[in-house]
Amino acid sequence: MSRHVRLLAAALLLVWMPARHASADEPKHKLRIATAAPDDTSWAHAFHQFARMVSEGTHGEVEIKFYYGGIAGDEAETHRLMDAGKLDGVVSGGPLCDDVIPSMRALGIVGLFQSQDEATYVLNQLRPAIDKEAHASGYLLLTTGSIGPVIMFTREPITSMAELQKTKLWSWDLNKIFLKEVTELNLSVEKTSIETAQKAFDTKRIDGYLTTPVAALAFQWYVGTKYITDLRTGYLMGCFLLRESAVDELTPEQQAVVRKAGTKLGIKIESDNREQDAKLLGGVYASRGLKLVPVSKKFRAEFFEAARSARQRLGEALLPRGLYEQVVQLLADYRAEHG
Repeated sequence: MSRHVRLLAAALLLVWMPARHASADEPKHKLRIATAAPDDTSWAHAFHQFARMVSEGTHGEVEIKFYYGGIAGDEAETHRLMDAGKLDGVVSGGPLCDDVIPSMRALGIVGLFQSQDEATYVLNQLRPAIDKEAHASGYLLLTTGSIGPVIMFTREPITSMAELQKTKLWSWDLNKIFLKEVTELNLSVEKTSIETAQKAFDTKRIDGYLTTPVAALAFQWYVGTKYITDLRTGYLMGCFLLRESAVDELTPEQQAVVRKAGTKLGIKIESDNREQDAKLLGGVYASRGLKLVPVSKKFRAEFFEAARSARQRLGEALLPRGLYEQVVQLLADYRAEHG
């Protein structure tokens, strides 16, 4: 992040310091929320709706201010700002969720889930445990939601495991669990920040992106790529965290409004993302000149088998054995029930 942007972020945060002696015309509480999501995206529209629901439900006494596009810093920086009391919450695209809630790391494992429904089911089953872990770290887990399947947007088509391993792909530098496994898979990955991903592509340091369909649209990463390989390497799960100390300043009635609005936000984002994924991969990207690369049964089988072997080799370095076995059992239960 540039010095100019850092100064702007600092100025904004100072402006929105909690008002302890607000006048009758001002909100009694102002919650400052950071997110990497750009403004004027489907995510931002959902966040605006959440803010309106909170304001209306509390009769204007609680106001929500979102800082979009990573203006408050990356997720590591926003974590520090929350700990310092300069931010009240963050909508994380995954990495901060994993830092604050260790069990959520299981949801980022490569090649474990083969559908969005599987990933969402396991997340819901783990919800009581992850709520407790968030609380132990001093946070309220307001909601969770899927950001979609991690697939490939590239200059050249990828039709085999050999081609995949030769292709230099971008991955988010803060996504630690994902990076551990793709490294073990011998994938050629360039890890950078979200802000520098496009530059890495433009300067040909990378040949494409490992990202979700909605993120590729939101950050305009699809521009310049020609092919989409819909091999679903994993599913990106986000979370909305609030500092419990900030929530404690609200009345019980106001807290109930925030929680209810948060639940509706999670449902909306999950629904919107699924709908957008279907539209983007079902024709929107094709209308913008991108070609969907068929994934053969052989390629798919090779990838998932390689991912399974990588998980076995990494063992406890990837995930605690007890948590991994719990997730595998949950998956087995789901597959047995749904076929």
